[in-house]
Amino acid sequence: MSKLILFLSFLSLTFLFIGGLLFPGNSTMWLAADGTGYAILRLTMMIVLLALLITNPPRNISFRIFVGFLSTGLGVWALTSTYQNNMQVLDGASIMLASISMAIAALEYNYEPEPIDLEMLRLAKRTRSLEHKVKQA
Repeated sequence: MSKLILFLSFLSLTFLFIGGLLFPGNSTMWLAADGTGYAILRLTMMIVLLALLITNPPRNISFRIFVGFLSTGLGVWALTSTYQNNMQVLDGASIMLASISMAIAALEYNYEPEPIDLEMLRLAKRTRSLEHKVKQA
């Protein structure tokens, strides 16, 4: 499910990136900015999303921290700029979608590095119960 959200946000940013570069006068792009700054921002977010799509969990902790800070900053900036009418609607929606999907990927669960040996767990539990019985006697 996480990969689907990452892919859909990557797809929306790709649509706006290509539309801003090739078709800036199109009626769809009336609701999105076609400036160079937004093109660089979209490209940067596309690279981060592509890196999240390519790598599998568990990811490097420093990469997850970077993605978490980036997603938080982009989300706050998109919300405040859209609210103050400084950002177009499609830009705000696509940046919010990308920041939410990056935040989901940054908050992923840390898996155990090695599987749990159930037989050793049972043996340790048996040993503890025997020690407890000896102490009671």
